[in-house]
Amino acid sequence: MDDMESDLDNTTDEVDIAAWERLSAEELLRTLSHHYGQRVAIGTSFQKSGLVLIDMAYRNQIPLRVFTIDTL
Repeated sequence: MDDMESDLDNTTDEVDIAAWERLSAEELLRTLSHHYGQRVAIGTSFQKSGLVLIDMAYRNQIPLRVFTIDTL
């Protein structure tokens, strides 16, 4: 196991955010889904960034929940 995997496998409340910053967006979504399961979700008001994350998760078969924010 390399140092990054070791940092990402940290199961305590202390997480090495710097290790996560080195991941691609797809890797980060997969890592969050793997480590936090149903506790992680994508929040969106259906603007570009939220839609990109939803599409990325869908195309990579990363099972994340989605919740919407009404900005009206």
